[in-house]
Amino acid sequence: MRICLKDFSIYKTSVWLNALLEEMEERCQRELGEESEQYKGIVEESRRLMKKCPLIEELLDNEELSEPLNFSSEDTKALSRFLFLETGRRDWEGIQMYLMGCRDTIEILRLLKII
Repeated sequence: MRICLKDFSIYKTSVWLNALLEEMEERCQRELGEESEQYKGIVEESRRLMKKCPLIEELLDNEELSEPLNFSSEDTKALSRFLFLETGRRDWEGIQMYLMGCRDTIEILRLLKII
């Protein structure tokens, strides 16, 4: 049986691979926090918005809400800003993950003396 790269998916991973992916995500966030003032600013502003508007955190923490949430106009603005920041954070993390993968691949190729 031939295994293709398209066969690899986060949904088909084992427990140990899931742990590895979580570790990589933490490494990604740590590196970005150390290297990027912009990323740090996004994370800090997101935290401030969650403290200012507890409904955001309640919305994020609940997989399924048991009752409707009542957002004021100010809450809605805070949620809108939070979602904008969240998109930016995810963009930064996606790029960082890609670059980490490139660096790790080059390191493996060097260890194998392929390059």
